[in-house]
Formats: sequence, C-alpha cells, structure tokens
Amino acid sequence: MNRWLRFFKDNTSICLKVKTAKMTSVKKDDNAFVIGTLVFLCQPFYFDTTEQIQEWNSGEKLICNTDIPTLPFIELEANGETQIIINGETLSFNHTGNVIIDSMYNVYDKDTKQTIKSTGDLPVIEEGENTFEGVGVSTIKINTRNRYKY
Repeated sequence: MNRWLRFFKDNTSICLKVKTAKMTSVKKDDNAFVIGTLVFLCQPFYFDTTEQIQEWNSGEKLICNTDIPTLPFIELEANGETQIIINGETLSFNHTGNVIIDSMYNVYDKDTKQTIKSTGDLPVIEEGENTFEGVGVSTIKINTRNRYKY
C-alpha cells in the first residue's frame, strides 16, 4: 500500500470532499490482498484544508480570493431582531444569544443546536469584494470556506 501511495502527489492546502466511495470488482488473491477498483464521487470543486476565520465589521469590505461563490460559516452574538445583509441579500431572525449561520445547512442556536426560524436566503460570499451590514449585530466571525473550480 505504501509503495502504491508514493505515486500520488498531494497538495495539502486544498482538498476534494468525497460524497461517496464505492468498491467494485473486488477479488482476493492468495496473499490476502484485495484487488479491485475504488471509485470516488466528489463535489465538483476544491476546498481549503485550513479554516480561515476572520472578524468582519459592519460597513467593511471582505475580499474573497476564490474563483466561485462560497457558502460561509458565520458566528455572531444576536440581540433580538437581527438582520445580516451580505452583498445586498438579507437574512432576518429574532433571537438573543450565540447564533451559527451555516450556509450549507441552516441558522441555529450555538449552544442548544436548535434551528432558529429565519427569512431570506442563507449568505453567499462572492469572488472578490463583498459587503456586510448588520442590524442587531455589528461584528461577525466568518469562515468563508473557500472553494475553487476543479
């Protein structure tokens, strides 16, 4: 196995996310080696392997150096009626406490993991310059979860 893996070159700063893995044509030989084909179905883009969490203040610009839009992970402290406006798109909810906005899934309370009812679309970070305005919040912590074309 180690000899086989040496043939692959790896870029440890980006990766593909595997959706499914399937083994086909499995045969055992006398030496207990498994011979077959392993097929991976991956998402059609690369991801950064390190989290890039940054504070983003209302009114500031955020530059995203990816070549396709990203679905960010955002943490914030909400104080009642809250609006997050990123690139002119508004997400609204009413909650007091620590909130997670996971643009791949939903808006939820960080401590209880309960979904928070919201209106509007989950935020998307575009390639290049992005804007953020907040009502009920002035600073967010954001992991842009950079993605790149495959």
